[in-house]
Amino acid sequence: MPFALSATTTAGLLFGLGAAFFHACSYVASRRFFSACGKDTTLLFGFSHLHMGVFSVVLFPLLLPGKPLPPIGGWWYFMLGTAGFYMTGQWLMLHTLRHTDSSKVAPLLGLKIPVVAMISAVFLGDPPTAWGWVAVFLCTAAALSISPPTGMPELRVLGLVILTCGGYCMSDIFIPLFVRSFDSVSSFPAPFAVCLVYIVCGVVGVGTSWRSGKIRDRRVHLYAFPHAVSWILAMVCLFACFALIGVVPGNMLQSTRGIMSVVMGLWLTRAGLMHLDDVSGKGVFIRRLGGACAMAGAIVLFLTTRKPEEESGAGTIDNVPSQALHHPAPGDTGGLPVSKVLPVAAQELPDPVAVPIPHGVAPDLERDGERSRVD
Repeated sequence: MPFALSATTTAGLLFGLGAAFFHACSYVASRRFFSACGKDTTLLFGFSHLHMGVFSVVLFPLLLPGKPLPPIGGWWYFMLGTAGFYMTGQWLMLHTLRHTDSSKVAPLLGLKIPVVAMISAVFLGDPPTAWGWVAVFLCTAAALSISPPTGMPELRVLGLVILTCGGYCMSDIFIPLFVRSFDSVSSFPAPFAVCLVYIVCGVVGVGTSWRSGKIRDRRVHLYAFPHAVSWILAMVCLFACFALIGVVPGNMLQSTRGIMSVVMGLWLTRAGLMHLDDVSGKGVFIRRLGGACAMAGAIVLFLTTRKPEEESGAGTIDNVPSQALHHPAPGDTGGLPVSKVLPVAAQELPDPVAVPIPHGVAPDLERDGERSRVD
């Protein structure tokens, strides 16, 4: 059978790679911020989220759909779940970085791939196929090989990293459900959902920036701005990717940001713009190239061995059709088969025409019909 992907999967693949690229750009921007404003992760967190909150407030009226929004009772918990678990993950990451060096922590975030696969399997009833599990662990190994930890982390640090991954993964689980809540009313559901989430996160960013005492420092705003732009663009692509192809393959695509960061660092270092990475050593280059090839192979393996219903975008809670998240009009199945919409008891009702009419009732029905026509 020739290798082929549906249009939806192809679009999700491109959005996933776009998210990885903009994430890599955000890492470059964060390096510039730390060089200019000091290595204060809380400061970058506060000011970047303040800016993203401002972006979201400005764009929100432009992205408002022409149709009425779905009832808030159907999506507010998706929004709070996405924002709340994301902020929890961010806080845990900052707390972890206070106890150890980032070179020991960042590579371990590759553990997010098997964690989100396990959450999807255990809590959502959507396990990968046997080959899908092989692809998940191959991608994790490839991510660790591209940028291995510099030394063995302490047990406490490892526990904090796993909790961090859990926070991020739970946020990821809510993202596709949140985006699909606006499929039927908005032409741009992913950017619209991002705006709602980052308005909430922006409130936290304002508070954090105010507490820093540097809310009016133009230098801090100047260097936080590029990070905020690249991060929110990454989020738009990420939300679209998760909604189109699911959380597990989306996270596998996200792991390519490691090799993108390496290539970007190599280019910027050789161009003399800044020193971002250690480009010396042929062995390091070969190891990273091998890791990138293994990662690409793992992604292709996962996408081509998914269950047929996942490829079509239906059948699991992770790939629930967008129509199923809305209340269809009477008589409208929302594009779903009748067997997926009607309860079993309703499906088994006999044809009304075939129901026998008891003796003596038909004349009364005829008289009633004539009476109604006269009236």
